[in-house]
Order: sequence, then C-alpha cells, then structure tokens
Amino acid sequence: MFEKMDPDEVYSNISDFPGIRHDKHEGKSENLYQNVRLKPIGAHATSPAASPGSQSAGGKSSAQRDSVWKRTSLLFISLWIITLISLITTLGLYYMQSLAVQREVQEQQRNSSTHNTELQKQLGEKEQENSQLQKQLGEKEQENSQLQSQLEDKEKENSQLQKQLGEKEQENSQLQKQLVKKRQENSNLQKQLREKEQEFSDLHTRFSSMRASYLPTEMCSSFSPEKTGDHPHTQRRVYL
Repeated sequence: MFEKMDPDEVYSNISDFPGIRHDKHEGKSENLYQNVRLKPIGAHATSPAASPGSQSAGGKSSAQRDSVWKRTSLLFISLWIITLISLITTLGLYYMQSLAVQREVQEQQRNSSTHNTELQKQLGEKEQENSQLQKQLGEKEQENSQLQSQLEDKEKENSQLQKQLGEKEQENSQLQKQLVKKRQENSNLQKQLREKEQEFSDLHTRFSSMRASYLPTEMCSSFSPEKTGDHPHTQRRVYL
C-alpha cells in the first residue's frame, strides 16, 4: 500500500525539509535551528586564544554531527509518519471490515429472525394439524374399539350358531338313520303287502272257482220244495 522510501533519496532531499534554508548561489544549507543545537558533554566555548586551525576542525566535526543528527531525525520522523499512516490505514480497514461484518451479522440476524418467525408459524400450524390428527386418531380408536366389541359379539353368536348347527347336523344324521330304517321297514312292509295281495288274489281266485262250482247246485235245490220240505216263507241262504 505504501511505497518504501530510499534512505539515500531522503538524505538527498534533506534540504527540502522544513527548517533547512538552501542557498542556491553558494550551494550551502543553513540550519535555522542551529542555535538550539545541543553541545557535547565537556565541550566549552572556544577560548579567544584558540588557534584558527583548531576552530576549523571543530566546525567540521560540529557540521558532521549536525548532518548525522538531521539524517537520523528525518529517518525516525519518516518511519514514525509511515507507521502512523499504516496504523491509521489498518485501523480504518479494520473499522470498515468491522462495519461490513456488523452489517452482515445484522442482516443475517434479521433474516434469521424472519426465518424463525416463519418456522414458528409453520410449527404452530403443524401442531394444530397434529392436534386434529390426534383427535381423529382418538375417534378412530374409539370406532375400532366399538367394531372390536361388535366383532366379538358376532364371533360369539357365530360360535353359538356353529354349536347349534353341529347339534342340528347330529339330529339330521340321526333322522337320516331313522329314515333309512323307516325306508327299509317300508320296503319290508311293501314286500309283505305284495305277498298278502298275492295271497288274497290266490284266495279270491280259489273262492271264485269254488263259488262257480257251488252256485249251480244250490240254485237247483232251491227250486225243488218237495225235496227240501222247507216252508215257502223260510229264508234260504245264498252264497255269493
């Protein structure tokens, strides 16, 4: 996100830093804050008796120290600015991301609340349907219990009818046996009847033949009163 700065470039542009005055004609830079420069410990003011050579060497050393201090200060200031910008950017990104996450969470919460409301409504409907089904199930179980009771009654009646049917079948079997016996007796009686009819027919034939042979003699004797000596009013038996 941030471009790295080259230390050489920072040092080459040190003259552009606030507090540095650059003289284009002389090619020198003058520190505006030179008066507040710290002096090293043990350093004393140059005595009036110092030689010009020592003054020149001290000025070069002081200039070098000022240059190093300036460069170090600029480096730390640049790093501090970069760190501050990075921190602000990071905090901004974190805040934006937090806001986005918060909005997303709120949206999900709203969606979840709506979905939960719908689920609660559906749950209420399902519970109502379940209650109705439980009621219908109770009615069906009651009807089933009644049908079971009726079925038991019918089975009991059927058992009694089966028992009665068995008794009737047993009676019918006995009646069938009696009927067979009666038919056999009837057959015997029919046979005896035919035999009796045959005997009666034979007797009738014999009687007819006997009557036929006896009737002419009887008729002849009935017309001769002298032989019989019977009174005219006397009744005579006639064999038919």
